[in-house]
Amino acid sequence: MRTWLASHLPSLAEGAWVGSKPCLYTLTPDEHFVLGPHPSYANVSVACGFSGHGFKFASVLGEVLADLATGSKPAYDLELFSLRRFEGAAPLGRAGH
Repeated sequence: MRTWLASHLPSLAEGAWVGSKPCLYTLTPDEHFVLGPHPSYANVSVACGFSGHGFKFASVLGEVLADLATGSKPAYDLELFSLRRFEGAAPLGRAGH
């Protein structure tokens, strides 16, 4: 990191090391968002799995979630993003957990 900083931000290259955190994000197995009504609870909407780039879709996500929250039909087909697409799929996780 210091090598990269030296060539890009030299004044930071010699700064004190404060610490670091890994980048955590959610990602679905098919790499598509989960967006839409909860399959069992009509009054709950689900929006997740944005893998760190959901901010690019913030305006349309807000529009869709507002429609869902107010009982309006979203202007977009949400089938691709349905939580139901994972029904019957094997759970993900580390072996033995």
